[in-house]
Amino acid sequence: MKTNMDHIKEAIKALSAGEVIAIPTDTVYGLAVDADNEKAIDKLNRIKFRDPNKNYVLQVDSVETISGLVSKVSKPIKNILNKFWPGEITFIFHKNTSCNYSFLENTIAIRIPNHKLTLDLLKRYKKPLIVTSMNISGEPAILDYKLIPDIMQKHLAYVIPCNTISSNIASTIVNLSLTPPQVLRKGAMRFKYLLQ
Repeated sequence: MKTNMDHIKEAIKALSAGEVIAIPTDTVYGLAVDADNEKAIDKLNRIKFRDPNKNYVLQVDSVETISGLVSKVSKPIKNILNKFWPGEITFIFHKNTSCNYSFLENTIAIRIPNHKLTLDLLKRYKKPLIVTSMNISGEPAILDYKLIPDIMQKHLAYVIPCNTISSNIASTIVNLSLTPPQVLRKGAMRFKYLLQ
């Protein structure tokens, strides 16, 4: 029987080869690729039948990791991040001018998931991952790795199995590039009191 570390090693091998994998998160099951790999992103778009012009969310392992991805983070914003991350909340920032991911414009969306296995993967891979809900665009998210349809399964290089119960609700999205911050999508985590 494979251990979590065995699964992480297999996932890293697939990600390094530019493949698409399925991973558990604290919200819904996700499809993940290396954010630097254009061919992997193209595969992801084809699997999801997704508009390639739409932005993706990055997942990272720590607040410190975002320093090269976002413009300067003020102390109040850092306090917000430390309060809510890791967790079921995606924050949008002004993009760092040195950050040139092809799927971004002026802003960047980032999340640190509150899921031990996925955080371990992010820490060991040492690079940001694009993580998006495991579904065909416009359809409900697939919540159980055992229910991945064949049309999607055949395109996945690896699936990390996990039976841990997650919220099964998409993350809250908060735009921190605006003043005051604006909630763009209500999810499992509340942000309301910080806007008062």
